[in-house]
Amino acid sequence: MAEIIKMPRLSDTMTDGVVAKWHKKIGDFIKEGDLLADIETDKATMEFESFQEGVLLHIGVKESETAAVDSILAIIGKKGEDVSSLLQSTAGNESKDDVQAPIQLDEQDTVDDVQEKKVIEKSSSLGASFIKISPLAKKIAMDKNIDIQTIQGSGDGGRIIKRDLDNINDITQIHNHPLNGLESKKIPISQMRKTIANRLSESKFSAPHFYLNIEVLMDNLIKSRKDLNNKNEIKISFNDILVKAVSMAIRKHPSIN
Repeated sequence: MAEIIKMPRLSDTMTDGVVAKWHKKIGDFIKEGDLLADIETDKATMEFESFQEGVLLHIGVKESETAAVDSILAIIGKKGEDVSSLLQSTAGNESKDDVQAPIQLDEQDTVDDVQEKKVIEKSSSLGASFIKISPLAKKIAMDKNIDIQTIQGSGDGGRIIKRDLDNINDITQIHNHPLNGLESKKIPISQMRKTIANRLSESKFSAPHFYLNIEVLMDNLIKSRKDLNNKNEIKISFNDILVKAVSMAIRKHPSIN
């Protein structure tokens, strides 16, 4: 009778979500329409209501943890119902999907690269003695010189995937060694910040850029700034003057805004 509640897709671009807060705990009775959790997407934090009725038997994603869309968020059923077999069957299906999935190859892959990927995929299924990591994530870690032993994977079975490495500060994570005696600190980034970072990167690398430069004589501006600062308690920077000039230009020519 138990029903699985999966991580919902709350936006068209959502691939994973973070449980910002649970409003229910294991053992609570839940009615249809009750607020179950707050889920942080790539756009906003949204309230997620339950469409099922029953007792909350299992929580699949803890607070502040990330989970892919359609992964197990929670299980609701009758009080005292055993859901271990349901969890095992679900985990078995996910493992089967992983085994059958073809190895993704890049255009630049050589024969050695293909063999290495096969070894990594095989080692991923051998248990905790191996670090589970996707081929792409391993390549990124090698390029950035990141110690993968310090990374907590968010993929199936704790597997390290690309998104786990996207927002790691290279300097503080290299071999997990402090820099100049300072302790490193990893600060989690919100889903919205991750999306903003990805969009900025895409706009930089996918859109053509060109730059125009002109030389400007600054003598009069330097003198004016000095006179203004001599007359006022608040110091005015060159940035202040440039921002003012831009705002005046946009007001005069609103079409360029």
